[in-house]
Amino acid sequence: MSALFDERVVAVQPSLVRAVGSVTRAAVLQQIHYHDRAGHVREHDRHRWVVRTYAELGDEIGLTGEQVRRAVEWLRAPEHGFIETCNASGYDRQTWYRVHEDHPALSDSSKRRNRQFQTAESPVPNGGSASSSSTEGGKGETPPAKEPWQEEKDAEREERRRKLLAEENRRLAEEATFEHNEQLRAEAEAELEREGGAAPPPGNLRDALTGVPR
Repeated sequence: MSALFDERVVAVQPSLVRAVGSVTRAAVLQQIHYHDRAGHVREHDRHRWVVRTYAELGDEIGLTGEQVRRAVEWLRAPEHGFIETCNASGYDRQTWYRVHEDHPALSDSSKRRNRQFQTAESPVPNGGSASSSSTEGGKGETPPAKEPWQEEKDAEREERRRKLLAEENRRLAEEATFEHNEQLRAEAEAELEREGGAAPPPGNLRDALTGVPR
C-alpha cells in the first residue's frame, strides 16, 4: 500500500514554511492552529489553549516528541514569539499552547495569500464596475462595542507587536554596526600595509584609527 494520501494529510502553506524557517516548525504550528480552530481547547486566563504532549503532537503529524520539543522551543522563544506555552494544571506532562496569530510574519503571510486570491478572481466583464455585497444595506451601521476583555486582548497584541518590531530593529542595527566596524578594520589594515606596518589585533582597531589609546 502506498504511503501517499492513504492517511490524513498534514498540509502547510509555503509562506508559513518561509516565515518560521523549516517544514517541521511549520507543521507543528499548523497543527496547534488546527486544534484551536476545531475547538479542541481549554479555557484559561480568558484565553483558548490547545493541550497536548510533545509525543501526542508528534504522533499526529509524523514527528518524534523530541522534534516537536525543539520546534516548540524555537517558536516560543522571545525573539520569535509565534506561540505562548504554559502548564495550567501543573500536575501532568501536557503543554498548553496558544498561537500569536497577530505575529507580523503570520499577518504578512495572510496578506500575501489574500492578494493571490484577489488576482485570481475573474475580471469584471464589459468594463462594468465591481461592487461588494458586504456593503449593501450596511451603510451607516455601527460595529458592536468591544467587551473589556476584548480591548485588553487587543492591547496585549499591540504591545507584543511593538516588542517584536523593536527587537527586529535592534537586530538590524547590530548587524549594520558589525558590518561598519568590519569595513573600518579592513580600511585600517590596508592603510597599515601601505605604510609597512603590521595589522592590529581586533581590540586595537580604535587605536589604529584614532592614534589615541583607550
